[in-house]
Amino acid sequence: MSSEPGGQAYRAAGVDIDRANELVARYARSARRAGRPEVALGVGGFAGLFRWPGPDGPGFLAAGADGVGTKVALARQVARLHPPEADEIYRGLGRDLVAMCVNDLACLGASPLFVLDYLAWGRLDPEAAALVVEGAADACLASGAALLGGETAEMPGTYADDGFDVAGAAVGWAPEAAALRMARGPEPGDVALGLAATGPHSNGFSLIRKILNDRADSPEEAARLLDAPLEAGRDGAEPLWRALLRPTALYAQAVAALALRVRLRGAAHITGGGLVDNPPRPLRPGLAVEIREGSWPEPAIFAWLAREGRLSRAELRRTFNLGLGMVLYVDPQDLETARAALREAGVASYPVGQVVARGASDAPQVIFR
Repeated sequence: MSSEPGGQAYRAAGVDIDRANELVARYARSARRAGRPEVALGVGGFAGLFRWPGPDGPGFLAAGADGVGTKVALARQVARLHPPEADEIYRGLGRDLVAMCVNDLACLGASPLFVLDYLAWGRLDPEAAALVVEGAADACLASGAALLGGETAEMPGTYADDGFDVAGAAVGWAPEAAALRMARGPEPGDVALGLAATGPHSNGFSLIRKILNDRADSPEEAARLLDAPLEAGRDGAEPLWRALLRPTALYAQAVAALALRVRLRGAAHITGGGLVDNPPRPLRPGLAVEIREGSWPEPAIFAWLAREGRLSRAELRRTFNLGLGMVLYVDPQDLETARAALREAGVASYPVGQVVARGASDAPQVIFR
């Protein structure tokens, strides 16, 4: 639940977050009809939990599915503008896919076991498809997962000839104690620990593309805009397209390992719905998370999007991660241990807020300070 509306700009770009959230409740009812006794957590979380013994004791399989979304359309456009960079761009989409899936598993303390990919094309581009899968394989290797297989579909008439989609699913395993602790969720006083994002990751690109299209009157102007240097920020000066297409960060291994070392009581992957809809998802009724803006560095790309898209702060929060790819909920006594472990794993983290108690019947929400 949001303490402020937002979402109107994203809706104007063709994506209605509220309508999608309402649909999830219908999905959940259908899924309950198709349940099994082993299901411990079904539709509605970042991943589902299915009880399954592991090699080291009782635990759960965690599973989820996701996709790269309309970022693929911008990637295709830039790859055509910069053929020498096409290999990097298409491999980045494969990494995006794996990251979107395995980061969801990490929200329940699960280590990835394997990933499946699904590529659908209007007209198959074998070289681009091979590069996407190569990138997915690299990301699986970095996450300790197997790329177990997938499907490639050629669907003329469903996608434009130059259109395609990249989606997939992942399965991981979580020890019982860590998974149940994270599924129960945070307690009042727990610290909200934000993990640094690499940029927009794989969300908000329908709005990003609308902003770009509104700014460019011709293909030539679009090319100049994408190649223009983004003003120096924490990432330094770089072409706009590179700041937009930088692949999604991989958090899964670091977070799963952390769940075994400290009292990690929940996590939120900051995807569709941005910093408004995602941080409250692990909270039970009667709790909220207060987030202190300014307590982490925001990549320069978000200031550019705000300015060029004339986006309010509320719209930015509801659409983008604003530099936080995940929010972990950590017992305050374990905060420094957690930050040190994340730093050792190469993940920058920032204490950005805390969990607070509210009225017992109040829906979970985020409150910005």
